[in-house]
Amino acid sequence: MMPFDEAVRNAIYDEINLKENSKTIDEIVNLCVAPGKSPNLDSIITYNYDDLIEYHLSKLKIDVPYKSVFDVGMNPTKKELPIYHVHGFLPQNEKLKKNNKVTLSEDVYHQQYSDIYSWNNIVQINKFRDCKCLFIGISFTDPNLRRLIDISRLQKGPNSES
Repeated sequence: MMPFDEAVRNAIYDEINLKENSKTIDEIVNLCVAPGKSPNLDSIITYNYDDLIEYHLSKLKIDVPYKSVFDVGMNPTKKELPIYHVHGFLPQNEKLKKNNKVTLSEDVYHQQYSDIYSWNNIVQINKFRDCKCLFIGISFTDPNLRRLIDISRLQKGPNSES
């Protein structure tokens, strides 16, 4: 019997054609290499488990140092663009480890939701508070996401720009 995370990974990548162009992924990659400070972006927060952004960055003809972050203690250097996988990470071609768990079940989701000091909640609150954020492909129906945005807004204070 196949482990759960392995089955989820297989289901994700069975539906993906890496040779097919995606305008959304292309634009995200363009943001990563746009002229300006290096890396141009402060970070990427993704709620997807896949490594599509990493795959497309690695296929560029220029070097864009990045680090996939999906567990506590995985700290990127100042020269690396952190790609935070806050709901877990299932890379296509790497061996899955214990820390490759995904937030898919309601129990895990509620555990993450209730632990405001979890690394993934802290990362999101800090980024929402301190950085300009562009949200792509997310509906804001998730009460946890709205709660984290509200916390970051409160931390910013009433005299700051939203």
